[in-house]
Amino acid sequence: MRTAYLPSNADEATEAAKWLEAHGIFAEIRYDRPPLDPADEEKISRAGYLSSVERANFVSHWGGAPGELGPSIWVRDADVDRAETLLEEFERLQREESRRAFAETEARQSPWQCPNCGEALEAQFHACWKCGTTRPGDP
Repeated sequence: MRTAYLPSNADEATEAAKWLEAHGIFAEIRYDRPPLDPADEEKISRAGYLSSVERANFVSHWGGAPGELGPSIWVRDADVDRAETLLEEFERLQREESRRAFAETEARQSPWQCPNCGEALEAQFHACWKCGTTRPGDP
C-alpha cells in the first residue's frame, strides 16, 4: 500500500476515502504524519506542488511540521494511478463547491432588486417589503 492523498483534516479524509470507495478503490485512512501548517503549504506552493496528490509525494521527501499526527489516505499499489486521477477530480469538485458557497453567501450579503416589482432592497431583507416576493435563491 502507498500514500495517495494528504487531506487537510479528518473530515476531508473521510470524504476522500468515501469518494475513492464509491469508485471501487479500497482506501485506508491512517493518522501517521505531521499535519501541514500554512507555512508548509506556502513552501510547497512555491516549490510548484499545488495538489494534495503532488503534496503527498513532496512531503514524503521534505517532511512536515511537528505536532499531532494528521490523516493520510493509503491505497493498494495497483490502484495508485487511478486513485490520484480520482482525487484530482475530488479536489476540483471541492474547489467548485467552495466557490459556489462563497458566491451564494456574497449574494445574500449584497443589496438586491426585486425581480417582480423592481424595488431596491437592502441585504438584510429576504422578501420585498413592497410586493412580498422572496429574494431569488432564498428558501
